[in-house]
Amino acid sequence: MEISFEVVYNEYFTNLVRYFQFKTQSKSDAEELAQDVMLKVFKHLKEFDATKSALRTWIYNISKNTMIDYFRKDSTPKGNAMKYQVSTDSTVDEEFFQVFQVPDKGIKADSLHDSTMVADSIKTALNGLKSAQKELAEAFFIYEFTYNEMSEMFDLPLGTVKGNINRIREKLQSQLKNEYQLVCQ
Repeated sequence: MEISFEVVYNEYFTNLVRYFQFKTQSKSDAEELAQDVMLKVFKHLKEFDATKSALRTWIYNISKNTMIDYFRKDSTPKGNAMKYQVSTDSTVDEEFFQVFQVPDKGIKADSLHDSTMVADSIKTALNGLKSAQKELAEAFFIYEFTYNEMSEMFDLPLGTVKGNINRIREKLQSQLKNEYQLVCQ
């Protein structure tokens, strides 16, 4: 079955920009990285083998490798720090809330400060995870990969993936309990 690049582009480009913007904290870098991924997908789409992995898994791996290359090239202290953690920059934008699906109810114009605190708390909670846990959390909670896809992507047994996600969920829920109560009131 032939996959149309146009369909792939329309399906994944916006999410790629969101992913890269979250990682780099730069909209221009995010758009450039997303274009790089789409160019790689375009060049190699005919080589994609659906029997080996899902399209989404394949694109995620290209994205992850592109991000690693980006940070490898960036030898500034910020670039080196970003290799291992999500930025705790206090800048909060609409796309960040969309990525984490922070509930809109209860967020009013006069509570932007509270919303910023919630976003900072989410970033801090993610930074508190070990790098392997952070990758699993992003794949599951942000990019909505299934347990089976994650098992394949990370070369882990299915039970291990499920157990890790449950432990990560409990840890994040415990850390974020007060912030979500604030937003959802």
